[in-house]
Amino acid sequence: MSIQLPSFAGVKILVVGELVLDKYVFGAVERISPEAPVPVIRVREREIRPGNATFVCASLRSLGASVSVVSVTGADNEGRLLRQMLEGWNVCVDVVEDASRPTIVKQRLFGSVQAAMRGTQQLLRLDEEDPRPLDSDVEQLVVQSIVAQIPKADGILVSDINKGLLTESIARALIDNANRQGVPVIIDPRLSDDLSIYRGATALTPNRYETERATRLLLTNKDSWKAASSNDAQRAESRLLSCYSGSRRNVSV
Repeated sequence: MSIQLPSFAGVKILVVGELVLDKYVFGAVERISPEAPVPVIRVREREIRPGNATFVCASLRSLGASVSVVSVTGADNEGRLLRQMLEGWNVCVDVVEDASRPTIVKQRLFGSVQAAMRGTQQLLRLDEEDPRPLDSDVEQLVVQSIVAQIPKADGILVSDINKGLLTESIARALIDNANRQGVPVIIDPRLSDDLSIYRGATALTPNRYETERATRLLLTNKDSWKAASSNDAQRAESRLLSCYSGSRRNVSV
């Protein structure tokens, strides 16, 4: 069965969120290290892929949308590599370099059984990040970029993974300015006990665990899903809340 995806040709989307570089290392595991009880990977292949907001930009471009992105990276090779990736997809890159923090990198190590490359499993993940909230000077630069980009956008997508980018000041500047100009804001929220930082957003899209955490409700049936969704929507003063339930269908209110 084929699925016909809608065309976003002509639609201008502003993406705000953490840019992540995903690195993958693949190899064969043939022995245990004599230095420690850990497998030794004989590296065969390396890959780099877009992660988080970077992946959102790539997906939107593949659907034909015109995309701009506002974010922060470190002043390092990984940040420059992310810029090159985005520019290669014709994304308008409005990214602030912050020398006080590294570009977010997630490196995953995979090992396979001997040379046949069978039974591949992830053995380890290495995260390079600094989740502190942005310093005030960097925060102001990000706000300026967002305010400048909003009038050019038909809609805004926010990917918040709680790594310091979406501060209270940035969230308010983004949502309040977008509301004044009639630009819808859809937010994939962080894991949090309180979603009120997103108050005024057009829509929120938490997953099941994020919804249970924010509402303190156990989602066991249709009624509990609707109650939790309504609770989240009221707290965030959002017009629409769509909860992703994994294997079950989404619940929207």
